[in-house]
Amino acid sequence: MKPILIRFLIFVILPVGLALVGLLIHFNASLPMTNGTNHIEGIKAKVEIVRDKWGVPHVSAENDLDAFFSIGYLHAQDRLWQLEIQRRLGSGRLSEIFGSESLSNDKMMRTLGFRRLAEQHFSQLSEFAQQSLYAYSAGINAWLLSDDHELPIEFVAFDVQPEKWTPIDSLVWLKVIAWNLSSNYKTEIDRLLLTHELGESKAQALFFGENSIQQSITEHGEIELYQSLAELRSFTQEFQQQTTTNGNHIGSNAWVVSGDYTESGLPLLANDPHVQMKTPSMFYLAHLKGGNLNAVGATFPGLPFIVFGHNDFISWGGASFAADVQDLYIEQVKVTNPDQYIYDGETREMEIVEETILVKQDFPSFLRAAIPPQKWRARSTIHGPIISDVIGISSNQLISLKWTGFDPQDKTYEALLQINYASDWPEFNSAVKLAVTPTLAFVYADKKNNIGMLVGGKIPIRKQGYGTAPNNGWNSDEDWRGYVPFEENPNAFNPQNGYLVLANQRLVDNSYPYFVTADWPSSHRADRIAEKLQQFIEQTPKELNLEQMKVIQGDRLSLAAVELLPYLLAVEPADDKQAEALSYLKNWNGEFGLESVGATIFETWYMSFRGKLLQDDLWGDLLNASRADYLLAAVDDIPHSFYLKVLKNKDVKWCDNVRTVNRESCEDTISAALDDTISTLEKFVGSSMDDWEWQQVHQAYFPHTPFSRLNLLDIIFDERIPSVGDNYTINLGESSFSMTDGYEQYVGATYRQLVDLGNLDKSRFSITPGQSGNIFSAHYNDSLEAHRDMSFIKMKLSDGEGEKLILLPQ
Repeated sequence: MKPILIRFLIFVILPVGLALVGLLIHFNASLPMTNGTNHIEGIKAKVEIVRDKWGVPHVSAENDLDAFFSIGYLHAQDRLWQLEIQRRLGSGRLSEIFGSESLSNDKMMRTLGFRRLAEQHFSQLSEFAQQSLYAYSAGINAWLLSDDHELPIEFVAFDVQPEKWTPIDSLVWLKVIAWNLSSNYKTEIDRLLLTHELGESKAQALFFGENSIQQSITEHGEIELYQSLAELRSFTQEFQQQTTTNGNHIGSNAWVVSGDYTESGLPLLANDPHVQMKTPSMFYLAHLKGGNLNAVGATFPGLPFIVFGHNDFISWGGASFAADVQDLYIEQVKVTNPDQYIYDGETREMEIVEETILVKQDFPSFLRAAIPPQKWRARSTIHGPIISDVIGISSNQLISLKWTGFDPQDKTYEALLQINYASDWPEFNSAVKLAVTPTLAFVYADKKNNIGMLVGGKIPIRKQGYGTAPNNGWNSDEDWRGYVPFEENPNAFNPQNGYLVLANQRLVDNSYPYFVTADWPSSHRADRIAEKLQQFIEQTPKELNLEQMKVIQGDRLSLAAVELLPYLLAVEPADDKQAEALSYLKNWNGEFGLESVGATIFETWYMSFRGKLLQDDLWGDLLNASRADYLLAAVDDIPHSFYLKVLKNKDVKWCDNVRTVNRESCEDTISAALDDTISTLEKFVGSSMDDWEWQQVHQAYFPHTPFSRLNLLDIIFDERIPSVGDNYTINLGESSFSMTDGYEQYVGATYRQLVDLGNLDKSRFSITPGQSGNIFSAHYNDSLEAHRDMSFIKMKLSDGEGEKLILLPQ
């Protein structure tokens, strides 16, 4: 061997190799102890924790507080970095880790004041609820303070030492979850901005369609505020993307079937919440057993209870309910004093909270000067925080936000905790009644063969109007006058048809005495679930089982695609390529399976068709880069019903391209979109249409915070897998397209449960990508493929089998 090669091996390769081995050894020490005995401070009696082969823990404690302690301990073991990011996000402290790039986000969170609200709401909880949070916090801190492990790699990479967890941190995270399920205020901005661009008539058609609500949009908007609202819309888009709080695209499926139709003679319950996909998941599977508690299902890291699952007596699941619980207000500020505003002809003082935000130097920090603490004034009016302060508007008209989550009285934590102990429908109702935000539609089943549906959370009653666009804040005419009485929230109990379906669809008709929202999601998933349930009931009466519920959860047929497909197939092909593409669609039934070519062609055509219908009307503004982003984002939120109506009516005013001399028909626009489809897929996949399978272009994407934003590290820490479904299938595959990544699914069913009240031990659960947030754990991504392929974990109410860790009082 040549001397130069020997020196290279000794002085370069060997040190690098040894360093890598050392790093692996170091970070493997961050993995949790899962076997043996550990004496620990904070528990009153022995606790046994058995982990199955998927890393799912079964906690067996002698009292409930020790069970809550133990789930805190487990969350810290498996999701410590996630916990750290969550509390910093909700408290407006990300800049301490990520530097100035997070400063605007921190200002927004300080303005919203989630931590101040959490401190206020903690004092309203019962003694037991407070004790559960103290016990949970003690469990997290016990893991933090133990010296038998290293910190996960993220803490080392960003030179962060985790602080002790507090009960307030848990309530902060619950408030972030509620925000994530409530953030529809940007739709109000979209309406005003697109009205400004397209005119009142077209904006009405876009946003309301067949809806009976036909409120004038422009009557609430001042034109001089257009630019401010546009900037706020752009900031909101970026804020939601960076903080993964894009609440507009969150949904769920949940249904329950009476035991009159089932094999076991007792109800079946199915649930799969649709949330942002991320690594790790926002869910964590667990079985918690204490003195009175015995519940199985999904937890949220940061909170100690089972969110969705079952106990010995009942099962419950949930779906987001689209109540409009946010309104924007245009505040009239005094010219002589910007901290004063006008309300009902009187001058009022703003509430101001002085905040200090610490900001870490940008990378590389050792080469950069320290950044002084940033002072921030969080201002609010009678309506709520002034969120336009974050974008630096210097105007005598500012924008505030009213939200049910800002209510001074909030026992939502208590509600979710008490559900774990409910044994019948009255107790379940009593628990749900305490909830304020978010508004959730719960499904319920019990061992007495009862099924039910109940909306929890406050629904505002407005003095006038519908809150569909920013309101005038300088008088009280457009304020809220209270909430819908809980007893009048949408509900059902033991319906005559024997089943209940929730999929974010409209749950009330025009006879309902209260306005709920102008933005009901489509009913496609709900309709398909009901259709499949009815099929199974007719095929196998009194024999429905979990296997059939699994088939429904995994269903990939898009009723939205089925609605539009005939209009596409009716167009005469313009050339051989169009004819070939249409031949795939003629043999396609609307299913978005992995191997479907028809799915790829249809979805790409639909994307192009939507753009062609609207982008020509906005073309002048789309040429302005600063305006293009928010306008295109607003267009993305236009409901499917609008496009279907255009095609049904052959509405030329939308199909015509105003930038051309000719007057295009809808058939012309359909054909042009098909040309774009072929061109796009040839560039992205290749010229052979046989290769245009859905799995080649559509993948579920699970980004890691923050390594998804760093080249090379994103390859290691992010997770991707080809996935099924589209925006309207039961097995949701909601995605966005780019020529770099294709269709990137960002929302989906990251948790699934199937519960048989006739035999609870047969119940099945699944999360993705895995139980652990530690990259060195075998459970970081081990359920990714199994979850995609509809495989489940059985979790019993017994203690389980696997590795056993025993915790003893110190």
